[in-house]
Amino acid sequence: MGSGADARNNPNDRQVGGDHYKSATQHWDLAIEHKWDYLQGQVIKYMMRWKKKNGLQDLEKAQHFLEKYIEAVRTGKIPDPTKSSPQELYEDNMKRCYGLAPESKAYLASTI
Repeated sequence: MGSGADARNNPNDRQVGGDHYKSATQHWDLAIEHKWDYLQGQVIKYMMRWKKKNGLQDLEKAQHFLEKYIEAVRTGKIPDPTKSSPQELYEDNMKRCYGLAPESKAYLASTI
């Protein structure tokens, strides 16, 4: 743990309620490193903490988020990367995250 100004500026060195930030590997660091989307992050979060925090309830929460993720892939709300080209995935991400269609000027500018 840091101290003084460093501890206030580094989220990994500061605890906000509870005592769940004690492991060397933090969920949010993994989420950033691996570029997980929200649902992926939630599944992994509950899987990482189940033995130390809420036991079976956390496993059930992970399962619930995974079920939602599967539904979103099955219905096409989240593209299946095994069935899409990298360009299709990029275009879908631009549409979902930024509301940009491939034919828009903003989309074309983002590809430069």
